[in-house]
Amino acid sequence: MFVATLLLAYIAARQVKDSRAIQRAHVFVLSPGYRFNFDNHGAIVGMRLWVILKNSGTTPASNMTVLTGATWATNVEDFVFGQPSEGARETSIVLGPGAEIAGGRIDISPARTLGNFNRQGYQFLWGIVRYRDIFYRSREHVLEFCFVP
Repeated sequence: MFVATLLLAYIAARQVKDSRAIQRAHVFVLSPGYRFNFDNHGAIVGMRLWVILKNSGTTPASNMTVLTGATWATNVEDFVFGQPSEGARETSIVLGPGAEIAGGRIDISPARTLGNFNRQGYQFLWGIVRYRDIFYRSREHVLEFCFVP
């Protein structure tokens, strides 16, 4: 009877772990986005970059922070993840199950926007997303992303 009880306890613990893996929040970057900023005369005066984040899980992603940065580099080899040249922005959100949100908008200067048009360098949009599940003592999940829009 003792062995059977231990076996049942082990099976129950595995089922709880498996159900949490299925139910937990699964956050990923759906796509990067951009739009041009215009002045009153219709001239382009910059560019705004962001990413769309999605939680495909069945529970919310809580204690979520999104650090987004933009880095300009003349050569791809000069890019260093985590070192912003256009600034970095950190926001805190809760992302519900199945929800999408535009995270970390970054405005790019007119000079960098013009450099993109003239192919004088590379504009990187990168970031780090940290979140936890709603389950007790869940570990922190970390997602890193990088795009060249």
